[in-house]
Amino acid sequence: MNAYRSWIPHAGEGIRLVPCGRWWDAVQVPRLRWRDLAEEAPGNGVLEDRSDDVLTWLLPVGAAAGWGRGGVRVLGRGYHLPMPPGEWRTGWWLTWRTPPRGTGLTDPAVLRALLADLPVRCDRCHQLAAPAATITGAAPGGGTVTVTTCQRCADTMTAVLRAAAARGTGR
Repeated sequence: MNAYRSWIPHAGEGIRLVPCGRWWDAVQVPRLRWRDLAEEAPGNGVLEDRSDDVLTWLLPVGAAAGWGRGGVRVLGRGYHLPMPPGEWRTGWWLTWRTPPRGTGLTDPAVLRALLADLPVRCDRCHQLAAPAATITGAAPGGGTVTVTTCQRCADTMTAVLRAAAARGTGR
């Protein structure tokens, strides 16, 4: 029996809510971001949720920490994910786009490389575009802020973050 069978319901059970952060973390990407890619979503155990229009990958716990930007949502401890039976491939609002094999988890390096090539929503102009830059700077009151920008907005956002950092340090 494969390890993933403990968290995937059998066909007669229907959908089960499964806690994230125990066996895996989930990475969700809006399906809109897949329009320019091949029809098949790469990876192992990819869920397609037609009600929320997202694709979901399951990764080892903690492997996707810090990925939650540009429309990507990471679900870890404290979240629950609806899980369909392993046999559901079509006909339901929630199905396995790529059925789980082995552990049922996708290699984080494969998904990370794929996400790097997808268009993202610019934090300044909100248009979908190829990411030009992910800029990290000082946040007001301490800490850091990270923004993802398109090429058109990269210089402006860099200047804004530099000015904010200068104000925050008294320069």
